[in-house]
Amino acid sequence: MRIKFKGTPYDTFFPCTEETINRVCEQIGVPNSAKTTVSVKEVVDDSRANEMLQGQSYNIAQLNFLTKVLESFSEDQLNTFYALVYTRKTNNIKQLINLTYNLNNVSLVNNLYDIESAGRKMYLDTQGYVDAEKFKEFNGKDYFKQALENNIEHVITPYGILFVNNKNYEEVFDGKHLPFFDYTNKGSVSISYEKKREYLYFPFQKTEIVKALENLGVEDIRSTSILVDAPYISDKAHLSILDGDEIYNKLMDFSAYSYYYTSLTKEDKNKLNFLMDTFETESAKDLEKVIKNLNFFNVREEIHNSHEYGEYIICKRNNLYYNEGPLKEFIDFEKCGNKYRNIENGCFTENGYISYFGYDQEMSELLSNIGLAPQNKHLQTQALYMPLIGETYDLYAEQHNRYDALNQNHVYIMDASELADYADEVKDAIRKYDITLNERGLMEYYNKANTVNAKVQKLSFDVEIIDNQLMGVAKLELNAPLNQFELDDIKDYIEGQCSDGWGEGFEQREIKCGEKEFYVSFWQPCDWELKTGKEIGLEAFEPAEEAKMGMNMGGMYQ
Repeated sequence: MRIKFKGTPYDTFFPCTEETINRVCEQIGVPNSAKTTVSVKEVVDDSRANEMLQGQSYNIAQLNFLTKVLESFSEDQLNTFYALVYTRKTNNIKQLINLTYNLNNVSLVNNLYDIESAGRKMYLDTQGYVDAEKFKEFNGKDYFKQALENNIEHVITPYGILFVNNKNYEEVFDGKHLPFFDYTNKGSVSISYEKKREYLYFPFQKTEIVKALENLGVEDIRSTSILVDAPYISDKAHLSILDGDEIYNKLMDFSAYSYYYTSLTKEDKNKLNFLMDTFETESAKDLEKVIKNLNFFNVREEIHNSHEYGEYIICKRNNLYYNEGPLKEFIDFEKCGNKYRNIENGCFTENGYISYFGYDQEMSELLSNIGLAPQNKHLQTQALYMPLIGETYDLYAEQHNRYDALNQNHVYIMDASELADYADEVKDAIRKYDITLNERGLMEYYNKANTVNAKVQKLSFDVEIIDNQLMGVAKLELNAPLNQFELDDIKDYIEGQCSDGWGEGFEQREIKCGEKEFYVSFWQPCDWELKTGKEIGLEAFEPAEEAKMGMNMGGMYQ
């Protein structure tokens, strides 16, 4: 909901982050503390909330909590809540928060034309849960009639008829210490002191820790009991947070990585949790290393020895079905498992099988704990070449505009030899276009967990004059040579970037040279091919030796 506060010219979306609360406090001119209150001028986009909150003053953290809970509600739950507020005639923040935790005590009926559904809903609200099969036969109409005959307490509200199922009102909020509600689903920290408890939710700001201690009435966080609940923080890391004087900074370091955690797929979250548990990581620095290298690990939780891995390689990965009788005695699964474990730089742990096909030397210490080491780098560069085409427009375009020129077919195609005269301008345009890319260039967006991702440290685009022709160049910075399978894969990725990704954006950026304007495309639907230096006569290129064995690196290449 959008809330306007007295003292600030802007409305603010709630629920909001701690950064937004800091900004609101700055606009109003008050410090952001555990006791900070704000006056609600108006709720812009919700008449129900506006009627409840307008003109009232609230603790800003408690107001933010209330809006978090309300945002999680379904429309039926919201109507039930506002019906409860109507009957209680309250706008007290303590009562409002407690009401959100007591919706199970009432049922809201807003369609008396369907008594069957109304009765079934009332029964569900009362019971909380029921057996699905038995509920199919449940007679809602009879239940509703019986409730009326028993004079069940009810109130007519603007949202429907509110029936009171029971009066077991639960007070979960004491007016100071908010109850647990993991709105972010990224993990939490509880801080306890003398039977009082405050909760923080990843990611959080340092001001939130300060306010939690203020609510607990304690200045030194070392005097409190801290419990961290996040799947990516191991028990060992949990203990390390509590050890020493840097508890603030350690909590903030782990909080920073919670942003990354929620962006992962379910599969990658499971992999990260598995690795953090196996390595028994102690610090946020360890977590950072594992996150950075996540795509360079292959894990199999169900495999614990060479025999199991060999059977997986032969039967599951290669889809080979065999007769367990006569054929099985001729298959040496253990030998196969050991062979591929060595190829893949893998090992067996209590948690399962792990292989690491990366080259990050900063992983050495963590990997040594399970008997592995990063692969040695053999740094080299490789270039892949592609044809370019340019477009510009005649005097018609100068007198009108590009789109009129296109519509009137006043397009002039610039071939590679003509583009060669503007090589410096094209290079400068590429440099400006790539300014936001990170240290891995376009490999940042290569999301496969395979050896290509590990071997290609960086991918970037450039241009080069070859035989008086301007050619596009995909520049690869490699940790090790690519085999043929890997080369084919990175070629597919580069073509996709040229046609639909990086290239699609670049070809829409005008390049200026004096008064001349033109556009350069790294891809065309016809007569386009990505070639190695050897294929255009520039360099000798030989795929890595393992490609000749007809293997795809034990399945690490996918």
